Amino acid sequence: MSTGAWPEIPSAAWSRAFADIPVAPPRPKIEGQFDGGPLQGAPLGGIGTGGIGRDFQGNFRRWTLKAGALKHFVEPANGFATWQRVEGETASARPLQPAAEPGVLAAWLAPETAPDGHYHALFPKSWYHYPTRHDRPVELLCEQFSPVLPGNYRETSYPVAVFRWWLRNPGDRPAEAAILFSLANMIGWFDDMGRGKPYRRNAGSFNHSFRAVVGDGQEAPAAGIVFDRIATRTPPAEGNGQMAIAASGGPGVTLSTRASFDARGDGADVWMRFAADGTLDDDDASWIVGADFAAESTGLTAGAVAAKVALAPGETATLTFALAWDLPVLRFGAGREHWRRYTRFWGRGGDHAEAMVRTALSDHGHWSQAIDRWHADIIGRSARPDWSTRLLFNELYLVVDGLTAWTDGPVGGGDPEEFFGLIECPDYPFYDTFDLWVYGSAAIVALWPDIERRVIRDYAAGLLQDDRRQRRQMGTAARFPVNRHGALPHDLGAPDEDPGCLLNSYAYRNSTEWKDLNAQFVVTVCRDVGLLGDDALLADCYPAVRAAMGRLESFDRDGDGLIENDGVPDQTIDNIPMTGPSAYCGGLWLAALAAAAALARRLGQDADAARWDEWLALGRAAFDEKLWTGSYYRLDADSPYRDALFLDQLFGIAYASRAGLGDLVPRERARTALKTLYERCFLALDGGREGAATIVGVSAEDLAAIGRVGDARNQTSEVLVGLNISFAVQLRHYGLLAEADAVLRSIHDGIYRDRALWFRTPAAWDRDAPTFRSIMNMRPLGVWMLWLDGGGRPYV
Repeated sequence: MSTGAWPEIPSAAWSRAFADIPVAPPRPKIEGQFDGGPLQGAPLGGIGTGGIGRDFQGNFRRWTLKAGALKHFVEPANGFATWQRVEGETASARPLQPAAEPGVLAAWLAPETAPDGHYHALFPKSWYHYPTRHDRPVELLCEQFSPVLPGNYRETSYPVAVFRWWLRNPGDRPAEAAILFSLANMIGWFDDMGRGKPYRRNAGSFNHSFRAVVGDGQEAPAAGIVFDRIATRTPPAEGNGQMAIAASGGPGVTLSTRASFDARGDGADVWMRFAADGTLDDDDASWIVGADFAAESTGLTAGAVAAKVALAPGETATLTFALAWDLPVLRFGAGREHWRRYTRFWGRGGDHAEAMVRTALSDHGHWSQAIDRWHADIIGRSARPDWSTRLLFNELYLVVDGLTAWTDGPVGGGDPEEFFGLIECPDYPFYDTFDLWVYGSAAIVALWPDIERRVIRDYAAGLLQDDRRQRRQMGTAARFPVNRHGALPHDLGAPDEDPGCLLNSYAYRNSTEWKDLNAQFVVTVCRDVGLLGDDALLADCYPAVRAAMGRLESFDRDGDGLIENDGVPDQTIDNIPMTGPSAYCGGLWLAALAAAAALARRLGQDADAARWDEWLALGRAAFDEKLWTGSYYRLDADSPYRDALFLDQLFGIAYASRAGLGDLVPRERARTALKTLYERCFLALDGGREGAATIVGVSAEDLAAIGRVGDARNQTSEVLVGLNISFAVQLRHYGLLAEADAVLRSIHDGIYRDRALWFRTPAAWDRDAPTFRSIMNMRPLGVWMLWLDGGGRPYV
């Protein structure tokens, strides 16, 4: 236990009442897409550990512990409860989250609806505040977090979570209070790609309690439970290993445990003791769960730990709990097994959960202070409104919960020696999808630049591969090669296949013919080399840069200095066809020429630099001649709908400028184009309340008439969240600050106020309906472009 002041919650934290649930939660627009509903919160866990999402009502709800799989379920035994008694009055005990399943743990008297209180979140921290009421005289505040820290590649990979509980007695009589933390034994559950609840694989499970001493300089007793399962192989199979929970306390704190109870029964044997005096019976009796009968279950074993403290009038005390999971192996669909990154520091036996949870109880103070310093520094240096900072931090939820794979090599050795994969989104399950990574990697290069180096090197190697095995395009009989030398892979693979080894799993279009990926790669290499001052990265990537530029040059078929699109969706907006030179791809091409020339000069490759400089001069002239309308740049030069306005038309131009490559179009023209886009794509549509439209001046029916475009409504009726963020970044970069804030605020309000999309930001939502597409999308991580805007250095 520790005493002290009530903690201060950062002003930028998101706050929401527990009971504030949308009456009619919006549903996905495409049947079969993932969605766990609006009851979500900031995830727990490290990068690459798999995430555990505790929702804003207190339930553990979203699980990404299986590599590549997202599961939504609530197990009734997982959660917290409180016991309280004021001197001279009757004690009360209640769970601190709503009931999850009728009839299960019925004796615990969980509320049918959410307890009263407020939830706050500023990733990686979140807070649950429970004010006093007639049956809860002691005020409670839980601060939870995992040690996800910028520039840290050790603790950031730990599969641990900390729950610090502050208890305050505001009355004039002494009081006692206790917190209970219970968890079901879920070892062996997380090993399948299915979308449904995991199979409760109970047979062979067992728990045991432990006592320890923890602390960093000031030792304190601790008590906890280890959740285990009979194992027959080393290393353990995916989903196997251990989990653990524990609590620590100093003088005046009573710790107690219950190693095993049936989490599928009524729970009376555990609850009656806790409800009586706030303690458990310290029964370490354990058993190995046997196999079920067809008609009767052996039950689900769970365990609990409780901490109890006395509080004088006006006194505040702190109790600390922790959770750890040691599931060292991840397995992708093709069968290859990898070690998770944290095993580099903890070993690979899957039997270190107790040691991990003890470390969390010892080191949590240092971790918490480091997170607070990070928050305070960003908030102090950004000088932006709270709502903007809220977006900046809370969109980082995806680095933990984005089905993230961060490995330390394959089990048994071999390649790849290390792999980092962040999912595009669960509905489009591709790792590090580059046309989204070019936006979202702003967060990675700012906070964990070594990870960015890893991904860029993997793409450089992939661009030089030639894999002529065929894929079949979705919905057609067309075939195309898995990977072509000189063509940047769309992605580094899918969880269902063999990511890191088999690339380019995307088959909706033939991405080997796309016109934006190579250019995005070249400019990103230039950005990274410039930001990080990393000439070794440049040397490693330069052969790929030359190959990428060589392939792009082949798309300038008329020699005017601009590459041409082919009248099909051959770029990231894969339901919009472009024909001939286009503003979006053409602008990226100019940016790639400028970037490649700068990289060549840095390496002393003057002949390459001169060649690309010459091409750039030709292309810049053609770009303005063929695409400038006087107020904006056309969608393209040769389609029937060339005069349509495309929201991200200046992405490449602005990206180059932000990377220090200068103005590739006259700066005033860029400002004029952005003002026009702001007026026609944003203000003209409901005053910008729903965000900016992706394309204006062409209908879905018009696009469909061009042919082979799929559902063009996805881009004509939707607000693409990531492109709106990108548009806001461009507006800010060119000095249109009020306009930038208006666009960004509309996205913030859509997520947090109007559409209940917190911690599951989608790729897009419909302007005129409460529907959306592709939750947990990578592109909105591009909000960190705000931090890098104007040539800013990486945070670390």
